[in-house]
Amino acid sequence: MLCFLDDGCGMTPRQATDLVYFGRSSKRSSNSNMIGHYGNGLKSGSMRIGKDFILFTKREDTMTCVLFSQTFCEREGLSEVVVPIPSWSRSTRNPVVEDYEKFTMQMSVICKYSPFKSENELMQQFDAIYGTSGTLVVIYNLKLMLNGEPELDIKTDSVDILMAEIHENLPAQRSLRAYTAILYFDPRMRIFIQADKVEMKRLPYCFYRPRMYPYISSSFKEVSMNEMKKAEMDVKIGMQYSQRFF
Repeated sequence: MLCFLDDGCGMTPRQATDLVYFGRSSKRSSNSNMIGHYGNGLKSGSMRIGKDFILFTKREDTMTCVLFSQTFCEREGLSEVVVPIPSWSRSTRNPVVEDYEKFTMQMSVICKYSPFKSENELMQQFDAIYGTSGTLVVIYNLKLMLNGEPELDIKTDSVDILMAEIHENLPAQRSLRAYTAILYFDPRMRIFIQADKVEMKRLPYCFYRPRMYPYISSSFKEVSMNEMKKAEMDVKIGMQYSQRFF
């Protein structure tokens, strides 16, 4: 089982529902500095690591749970993906429901196919999100290699997660800690792996003999502006010469 916890802005029930769809994200805007603009990473990434994940998120006065389980769909013989998404009030901890029968059915699926077997255990996961907002993702039924061992090695290094049986010269190819240290060009967040902080590297300052050069854009707009300024200057020079003769 792997757990990923953040102290971000969390999700409303509507935003959590959008997780079910590929390519849908509320973070798409030209001035957004948030990660996750494309709406694909959580599904594709988690399904590569394990067969199932359960997500807990808090925002404003709502707490929402999302179960995305291949095991559930396979064992129940479902031809379509069914995703239980129950919500609760953060202040009262009562279910936010329009159809209580549907809520009861969702809870029975979650308690059967997730690691958490009661509503009280689900509430404990929301409590693990220590701020007023944030998200916790629990990936379980992790993928195994042919020898039956997990693909991800969490035992060899107590403060890292390694790719098992991969021996690469480049640490970032095998070590999650080394990979996340160089993941962002301009890192603005803190990352902890197994409760130990990752020392981020600012790539522009890690190069051998860094140099700075002026960059001239070759975009059509910039070229047009430069051509227009040059033409205006030529007109002024031409007018100055003409005034000398007349």
